Amino acid sequence: MRHSSENFRDRRIIESPRFSKELREIQKDERRADEFIESAKLVLPSNPYIGQQLVPSHIWFLPISEAVGRAALYYRFDEDVIEFLSIKALK
Repeated sequence: MRHSSENFRDRRIIESPRFSKELREIQKDERRADEFIESAKLVLPSNPYIGQQLVPSHIWFLPISEAVGRAALYYRFDEDVIEFLSIKALK
């Protein structure tokens, strides 16, 4: 079920240790790594339903495509928090 972003307040984002490690493996430069996931950080807090839910779990998937590459971002969320769980480079 898709929900309007009007129904949700902005959530804070936390990054799991696994996500942080995998992101640095994809993009070693910290500034460029932050730029790589910036669009997800802007969109997901107000509308986390933009991704695809991996049924039957509470984990969601969002493809990211930027000039520096493509990746699959895995996350979960509740009313207050979005947790970035994992990120995998796509070829």
